[in-house]
Amino acid sequence: MAVGRTEQEVVAKCVELQRYWGPRDGKMRSWYRLIQMVDELKTAKMESFVGNDPRSMYNLVLHMLDTEIPHRIEEFDLGNLDLANAVSDVSRFFDIAWQDVSDSFRRTNPRQSLKRAYIGFLLATGWYCVIAMVADDGSRCVADVWNPIEAYPMWDGDMGLSEVAHIFPATGRYGQHLARRTGHQMTNPSARMTVYDYWWTEIDDMFPFALSVWNAIVIDTKLVKYERTRFKRIPIYIGPVGGLPDMGGLSQGSQLSTTSYNAGSYSVSERWKEEIGQSVIATNEHIYRTWNKWWSFSLQLLRDTAQPRIFERSRSGKSIVKPEDVFRRGAIFRGGVDDSVDFLGAPPIPLELRSTQLDLEAMMQRGGVSWALYGNVSGQLTAYVMSQIAASANQVMRPFHEAIQNLNADIDNDWLEDIRLRGVKPYGWKYPAGLDEDLKVSANYEIEIPGDLVQRATVARMLDPEFRLSYSYTIQKLFPEIKSPIQERAQVRADLAELHPTNALIALIQYYRMQAAYLEKIGDSESARLYDLAADATMAELQASATPPQQPQLPPGQGQPPGMGRPEAVPRMTIPQT
Repeated sequence: MAVGRTEQEVVAKCVELQRYWGPRDGKMRSWYRLIQMVDELKTAKMESFVGNDPRSMYNLVLHMLDTEIPHRIEEFDLGNLDLANAVSDVSRFFDIAWQDVSDSFRRTNPRQSLKRAYIGFLLATGWYCVIAMVADDGSRCVADVWNPIEAYPMWDGDMGLSEVAHIFPATGRYGQHLARRTGHQMTNPSARMTVYDYWWTEIDDMFPFALSVWNAIVIDTKLVKYERTRFKRIPIYIGPVGGLPDMGGLSQGSQLSTTSYNAGSYSVSERWKEEIGQSVIATNEHIYRTWNKWWSFSLQLLRDTAQPRIFERSRSGKSIVKPEDVFRRGAIFRGGVDDSVDFLGAPPIPLELRSTQLDLEAMMQRGGVSWALYGNVSGQLTAYVMSQIAASANQVMRPFHEAIQNLNADIDNDWLEDIRLRGVKPYGWKYPAGLDEDLKVSANYEIEIPGDLVQRATVARMLDPEFRLSYSYTIQKLFPEIKSPIQERAQVRADLAELHPTNALIALIQYYRMQAAYLEKIGDSESARLYDLAADATMAELQASATPPQQPQLPPGQGQPPGMGRPEAVPRMTIPQT
């Protein structure tokens, strides 16, 4: 698909994609308003309520998904020592590369974590968008997170991602810097301008019909870049997560089924664009809004009950009680003959109000995570209940968890392929000669649900009293910040050796010898002799503790055979029937 070399044609393609995904953008803003806790029911002189459940769920799921992600090759021949060393070398490279990418993002961005940024967008909008590549000079890896509402993709059934338009506002200074990087100058830039960053793919007309990736950038009305890039695929990773599978055929009002092979075809119904990717709070969206309405109504009802209505009888026709004096302390009211003031009784609060609240709470937990994960536990949880809570949490987080793993794995494998094909050495690292090209890097990691590991270990000990977990596995699960379990275990052994009583005896002997030598040097021979005796006595104690105890010799035929100490190992006496 050739794109014209004029500013108008590039902007037109970007605006076309932006309009195509318009319904999606509106839904993203609706979900984000819930997470922002915007008071949509605010009314003058009326009570209104905004629940924190959407934000609490967003924060909890973000916390559980934002953990250490290992980048490694999992499936390879363990018996091949050279291959094992190459695989280990690849893992070390990705540790260095991702640390550099994260540090660069933190230093040049108001958002302090690259991983937390794209996971946050993923949970809030149901879409992710990351641009990642090996630098043109091959010295390092670079990555950035784009706001999904500013990125508009299109897929082709044969080529995959075929178009991406990134439309975002920028300051005049940023526009000047971007233009200079592409070899252009901007005179008198406006304070606010719009950048149109358009990526697309084309297939050559001549054999072998190679696929090429193009990029054009327009800043306001000036075309500053139009070139064929070196990439074999668009280096932008974007996609929907957690939504419904339909793409127009099942939506109400649709007249044409839309599949992944004609995603740009016309469809009467546009609702599928809202639902193909969904926020983590999408299932409970209407429940949250109803919850806010219910609480607003309840607070208004309580306020009406606490502020009574007054009925006055006044022969003069003048007001006895003024509204500003109803709740004033020390107020004095005067009335004439036959004047009276009565309160109009308010209807009682309906009992169904409480049952409605319980029903809404149950529906919120069915569509989200259990409140027990927040620590809101009224009693002791059984292992069965905890397993159900963990399964429910995994159900909610699984689509987002898999998307994070796939996103990181795709970036890793594309980086590795680019390094191999171009022969570059980022961070001084060289592609291992013995590494098979078919091996794939994975970024699989597990979600740590509070209390789940303890419950599973408890049940395992109930089923098998001899059940144990290895030292390395325990460290990796509970303390992922420890990089080397073997080194940590060696340090523990060193600490135990230092605290052993034998080590204390050795230190005591050394002190006695040094003290005796010092006293002998200054002429106090008697005290020196006593310290020598103390050192000899401590040495004898040390030698005695090092000698293993002798087993008593038993006469032949006495004593238990090996393995007969446990009751279940002792044979039972059989009494013959008479």
